[in-house]
Amino acid sequence: MGGIEDAPEFRDRHPGGRRRQFNGHGIAQQIVAKTISLEALGLFGIPLVLIGYYRMLIITLTRVFSPRFSYLSGRKAEDEIRPLFVQGCRYMAMLAGAVAVLMWSTGPSFLLLWTRKPLIVSTVPALSIMVGGTFVFLSHRLGGDLLFGLGRQGQVARVGTHRGRGDRRPDDTAVVKFGIVGAGLGLAIPPIFVRGLLQTRFVCQALKLSLLEYYSKCIMRSWLVVAVMWALTKLVDWPSVINGWLSLAAASAMLLAGIRHPSFSLSSWTPVSGTGLLTAWDFYLVAES
Repeated sequence: MGGIEDAPEFRDRHPGGRRRQFNGHGIAQQIVAKTISLEALGLFGIPLVLIGYYRMLIITLTRVFSPRFSYLSGRKAEDEIRPLFVQGCRYMAMLAGAVAVLMWSTGPSFLLLWTRKPLIVSTVPALSIMVGGTFVFLSHRLGGDLLFGLGRQGQVARVGTHRGRGDRRPDDTAVVKFGIVGAGLGLAIPPIFVRGLLQTRFVCQALKLSLLEYYSKCIMRSWLVVAVMWALTKLVDWPSVINGWLSLAAASAMLLAGIRHPSFSLSSWTPVSGTGLLTAWDFYLVAES
C-alpha cells in the first residue's frame, strides 16, 4: 500500500523516495518480461527511460513553487496563493505540453536513430500513450506541491494511497491482452484519474474552487493550445523528414519555434525573460511575484 513516501511530492525531496520510483518502473518491466518476452522487456525499457527524463525535466523546473506556497501560507496570504497556483498550472501545462508535442512528433525517429533497431517501432504506440498520460499527470502536478506547501500531508498521503502502485506498474491482464501497448496503458491511465479527480478535489477544497472553475482556469486553455499544436504537427510526415541526427535537431528546433508564439499568445502569457521562450528563470520569477 502506498503512502506519503510514495507521493511525487515526497519523492522529489527524499532520495529514498526517488529510488522507490525507479523500482516501480522495474516492476513494470518485470511484468512485461513475465507476460510477453525478454525481448519485449528490452524494447519497453527504452520508452520508459524517455518518460523518466520527461517527468524529471518538468518537475525540476517547477520546484520553486512549493516553498512559495509554504511561505504564503505562513503569512496567511490566501488571496495570493490562488492566482499563483492558477498561473503556475497554466505555465506547467504549457511547458509539459510543448515537450509532449515534441516527443509525439520526433520521438519515433529519435528511437530509431538512438537504438538502430527497426523493432523499436513496435513501442511507439506505448510511448505515445505514456507521453499523453505523463502530460496529464504533469498538468496536475502543481496540485501536489500546493497541498504539500500548505501542510496538508494527510491529503498527500491519501492521494499516494489511492494511487498505490497504479502509476508504476501495468495491469497483468492488459499486458497479456495488448502486449507492450497494454503496459503503456497500465502506466498512463491510473495517474489521470487519481491526479485529475482525487487530488483535484483536495486542491479545490484548499482554494475554494469548484471542479469546473479549476479546469477552466488552470487546465483547459493550455490543453486546447497543445491539442491545436499537436493537430498541426500531424500535417507533416516526420519520419520521412528526419533521416539523421542533424535533421532531427532541425525538426526539433522548428517544432519548438512553431509552438512558442501561438501557444503563449493563446494562453495569455508573455515570458518575463523577454526571449519568447519558457525558461527556468521565468518559473522562478513567477513564483517570486
